[in-house]
Amino acid sequence: IQSVLRIHANAVDHIGVAYAGDVVALGGLHATGMGDTLTMEGGRVRLEPPSVPSPVLGVLVEPVRDEDRLLLRDALEQLAREDPSLRTVEDPGTGQWVLEGMGELHLEIALARVRDEFGVEPRVGSPRVAFREALRAPVVGAGEVDRSYGEQRADARIEVRLEPLADEASAVEVEVDSDARAGLDGPTIRAILAGLGAEAATAGPLAGHPLSGTRIMVTSARATLDHGVEAAWVQVALAALRDALKTAAYSGAVLTLEPRMSFIVDSPVEVSSGVIGDLKSRHAVMEEVLSTGTDGRRIIGTAPLRELIGYSTALRSLSKGRATFNMRPAGLAPLASA
Repeated sequence: IQSVLRIHANAVDHIGVAYAGDVVALGGLHATGMGDTLTMEGGRVRLEPPSVPSPVLGVLVEPVRDEDRLLLRDALEQLAREDPSLRTVEDPGTGQWVLEGMGELHLEIALARVRDEFGVEPRVGSPRVAFREALRAPVVGAGEVDRSYGEQRADARIEVRLEPLADEASAVEVEVDSDARAGLDGPTIRAILAGLGAEAATAGPLAGHPLSGTRIMVTSARATLDHGVEAAWVQVALAALRDALKTAAYSGAVLTLEPRMSFIVDSPVEVSSGVIGDLKSRHAVMEEVLSTGTDGRRIIGTAPLRELIGYSTALRSLSKGRATFNMRPAGLAPLASA
């Protein structure tokens, strides 16, 4: 730590010491990110990191100039380290990045930081909703490999079982049961778990959206020849996962999930009926319409995020700039018909 700072608005004071309860900024922490715990050397305290919801909206980002590509990559990676609710994914086919966050304003602020703090001008695509895919029913799959890896031979078979979790929006769980663990060593198990977890992020059988609310269980792992080839085990595990997902798609056991948003709209009475009608056309579900004095209405409900992209502009037009709204993530739900 190079400095301890007390910050108020644009005033920065360097202080020599901070006590319990003080809110301060620390300078010089180049390798520290959100969720890390700072403690004395050898300390055993580790605070639980904050729970961060999955991103719901993404935009394609690429450099305006080819020479800025590395600068843009570094800027996006730095933003993701500082803010875990931001995520960057590179498309290996096009070389473009997808920057995902919690909404339009979140992404706008992040991209403004790329321009102002990192000096890179990105080319930005239209917002894209972060859909997910989940299972309706359990499915099983199997994968096999019989080939040479250099001087080693691999002949192995893995079976997996995929089953839906109670919460469709929860993260994917990847496990290896006790029977399958018997024939695998620690590094191989870790490689299989990592490979299946990474594949689940892009393996949705309907449209390639990340899996959600699914448990992937390796139920059997058998080898008849040299099975010390880690890469072979990962390959056969991925083949088993794809086989199970193909079965799920053909049997209609997969559904697409979309992010929904809770919204609150404060509108003058004379335009509230038009605002409500517009929200209904966006597949909104009204929960409450409250009076806020003699000339105001508060409209509370939920709607698919895809229907609320650019909503601030539409609301401004409907109300001649007199209505306001805010929204926040409200989880995932099965994709509503368009």
